[in-house]
Amino acid sequence: MPYSLGVDLGATFAAAAIADNVGTHAAQLSPLLVVPSAVYASPDGSLLTGDAALRAGGTEPSRLVRRFKKRLGDPTPLVIAGVQYTPEQFLAAQLRDIVAEVEQQRGEPATAIVLTYPITWGPYRSEHFARIADISGLTVRSIITEPVAAGMHLEAQGHVNDGDVVAIVDVGDDSATATLLRKGSDGFGVLGTPEDTHHVGNVDFDEAVRTLLDQKVGGKISALDPADPAESALLADIETACSEAKESLSMRRETTVSLVLPDGTQRVGVTREEFVRLIRPSVRLAVAALRRTIASAEIDESTVTSVVLTGGAARIPLVAAEFSELGRPVRTMHHPKLTVALGAAHAARARAESDQRSADALATVTPSTNSAAESDDADRLRLWPLSRRSASVLGAAAVVVGALATAIIVPPFTASPEAHPAETTPEPQSESSPSPELEPASPPPDPDAEPETVVPVFSDGDTAAGMNWYIAAAGTANDWGVADFRTGFAQMPGISLRTTNGDMHATWSSTDWLSQFYAQLQDETVDLTELAAADGALVFDFTLLSGAASVAQIAAHCTFPCAGTVDITAVVGTLEPNETTQIVIPAACFADSGLDAKNVNTPFLMIAQGTVDVRVGDIRWESESGNSPDALTC
Repeated sequence: MPYSLGVDLGATFAAAAIADNVGTHAAQLSPLLVVPSAVYASPDGSLLTGDAALRAGGTEPSRLVRRFKKRLGDPTPLVIAGVQYTPEQFLAAQLRDIVAEVEQQRGEPATAIVLTYPITWGPYRSEHFARIADISGLTVRSIITEPVAAGMHLEAQGHVNDGDVVAIVDVGDDSATATLLRKGSDGFGVLGTPEDTHHVGNVDFDEAVRTLLDQKVGGKISALDPADPAESALLADIETACSEAKESLSMRRETTVSLVLPDGTQRVGVTREEFVRLIRPSVRLAVAALRRTIASAEIDESTVTSVVLTGGAARIPLVAAEFSELGRPVRTMHHPKLTVALGAAHAARARAESDQRSADALATVTPSTNSAAESDDADRLRLWPLSRRSASVLGAAAVVVGALATAIIVPPFTASPEAHPAETTPEPQSESSPSPELEPASPPPDPDAEPETVVPVFSDGDTAAGMNWYIAAAGTANDWGVADFRTGFAQMPGISLRTTNGDMHATWSSTDWLSQFYAQLQDETVDLTELAAADGALVFDFTLLSGAASVAQIAAHCTFPCAGTVDITAVVGTLEPNETTQIVIPAACFADSGLDAKNVNTPFLMIAQGTVDVRVGDIRWESESGNSPDALTC
C-alpha cells in the first residue's frame, strides 16, 4: 500500500510516522516507537544509529555520540577516534536508517518524505540541516517547522477550527519552544515571535533527578570520573535510571531508583514533591516566554483558544499545571513525542497527493513521452512556495496584516536534475493565417540613465513595508537564537543592532562564533529574475566604525533552504575607521552561489565574526548597477 513518511529528528529521540489509505500512525521504529538519537562510529568507517549504536557503544563508549543535533552548524568537527565528522553526517545516517527500516517493514519506498526543524533556527543552522538529505542520498519532499507540523496533526484530529489561535509549546530535550499559530482556510500562520526557553526539557529534568540522587548518596555520583571507562559505564546506567525515574514520577508520587556505584548498589527513594521543587522555576520561565510570544502578537491572552503541549517532557504534571495559569484550556497530546512526526506525515501525504494531481494534469495536457520526468523536475522547483509571490518585481513587498506571518512550508532541497523545457514544434502557419504583429523595437539604453531601484530594503531610517529586521547569534553552544528588532533595538550575546543617523548600526562582540542581522519579508516573496537579467545588483552604503572582522559575508535567501552568499571580508579589511564606501554586489554573484532569484524572502543579510562595529544604510536592489566599475567581482 502506498504511504507517505514524516520524520522528526530530535536531539534525544527520533520519531517517524506513516500516512496511508488507512490513516496516520506512528512507525514502529522500536518497541517504544521512538529511537535514541545516537551514532556509533565504527572502526571501519560505517555509522550505526539508534539502539544499534547504543549496543555497540556499550563496549566502546568513546565511539558513541549523542545530542549531536545541538552541534549543527558548528564549524568545529566532531573527532571520534581520530576521524573528523560533522553533525550533518550523523543526522543523515540517522535519517537513512529510519527510512530504510520503514521501507523494509512496508516492502516499498515512501511516495514522499517530509522532515521537520525547529522554528527558532536562523537561516545558518537551517541551511546546514537542509544538507542532510543530499548526504543521505534520499529525496526529501519538503521541510516544515515543528509547531506547524503539530498544528497539522491537531487539525487532522479535529481539535482546531478556522480562526482558532493555538499556542504550541514543545517541551523537548533541553528547551521549551512557544509558538502561536492561527488556523486559516489555507493553513497555519505564525503569530508574533516564537521563543525558546533553554534548560527546560528532558535533559534538564533528568539532571534534576540526578541532582536529587547525588545529594542522597553523599555526592558519589558527581565523584565518578567520566574519563574512566568503568565509571563512564556506570554514569551511562545512572543517566538511564534518572530518565526512567522522571517518567515514573509523571505517573506516581514517589519512585525508587537502584544505583550501581563503585561501592555497591544503593536503592534511593525520590518523591514528586522533591522533583517539582527543582524544576518549577525553569517551567515558570517557559510560561513567561509564552506570555511574551502572545504579547508580541499584540493579542490578548483570552484570544488563545488552547495551549497544546508536545515533546517528551509534556506529560510531567507540573508542566500542564503551570501553563494552566494562563486561564486557557491546556491539552497534552496522547503521544507527545510523536505529535510532530504525525503532523509531518500528514504534510507528506498532502505533498504526494499534490504531486499526483500535477502529474495527472500534465499527462492530460501534454501526453509526451518525457512529460512525467519534466513534471517531476518542474514540480521540485515550483510547488509549495514559502508565501505568495509578488505579481511584479516592482511590488517588492505587501503590508503585513497585523502580526500574522505565513507559515513556512519548505520546498524540496535535494539535488535535482536540470529541468528541461518540453520540446515543442511550432505549428505550421497556414497561408490564410494573419501574420503576427511585431512589437516595436525597444529604444537603446541610455548610458547616462540612473539605475532604477527595483526593491527597496532600508533607506533614511525606514524599512520597506512588509519587512522586519532580526538578529541571530550562535552562542557558545552554537545554539542559534533569534530576536526581532521591532522596538528599535535588539541584543543577543555576540551582537547588538540599533539605528544611528538613519543607518542600521550593528556591533559584533565575539571572536568565537558567528552572528548576523537581516531583513526578511513577512508575507511575500519577491521575484528578482528580471532584475538579475538587467545586470541588477544589491547596493548599500557601508561604514566601518571600528574593529575588525575575521568573517564578513553578505547573503540573500530565497525559499528555504536556498541562498546565495558573497564574502566581503577582504573589502571590510581594507577600510579605515569611520570610512564609508558603497558596496555593489551583482545579482549574478548571489545566483552563482545558489540563490533562486525567483523566490527571495530575505533580500539582505550580513553575517560576521569578530569584534567589529559597522553601519549599513540605503540598502536596495537596483537594475544595471551590476555593470558598475565599482561592483565586486564574483
